[in-house]
This record gives sequence, structure tokens and C-alpha cells, in this order.
Amino acid sequence: MITNLETVTVYVNDQDQALDFYVNKLGFEKRADNPMGPGMRWVTVAPPGGKTEIVLARIKQVCRWWAAQDSNLEPSRYERRALPLS
Repeated sequence: MITNLETVTVYVNDQDQALDFYVNKLGFEKRADNPMGPGMRWVTVAPPGGKTEIVLARIKQVCRWWAAQDSNLEPSRYERRALPLS
């Protein structure tokens, strides 16, 4: 039985915009913002005092990684599915 979630991924087009939305509009805490190689970052947020962190993953980074793993994938098909923030 699942009793706890540690991380949940939300795919976004712009990590800076998503970070601003979660921190400044929803009141979440920034838990991590670490470089992970050229042009890549590990960004997480969480509700104050919460145990579950949300990973704000750039959809283009993820799609390029998927495409490198499987040549049958078309990254552009998935890049359009990132959630818009308003």
C-alpha cells in the first residue's frame, strides 16, 4: 500500500516562470535549484512544511532525453503538452 509520495513531476516550458508561480503566487517553498549539466536544472518546490516535493522539469529537456533513449519518439509531439501558467 502506498502511504507517502516524496516527489511528483510537473512538466513546464519555463522553469523560472514556474518557480515564480509556485513560490510567489501559491506560497510554496523553493527546496532545490541546482545545475545538472549544460542548460539543465533540478528545481523543486513544496508547500511550507510539506513532505512531498514537486519537481519542475523543463519539458524540452525531458523530451530530448527520451528521444536519445528511443529513436522512435518525436520530442515535438510531447513538448506541446506542458502546462501553461497564468
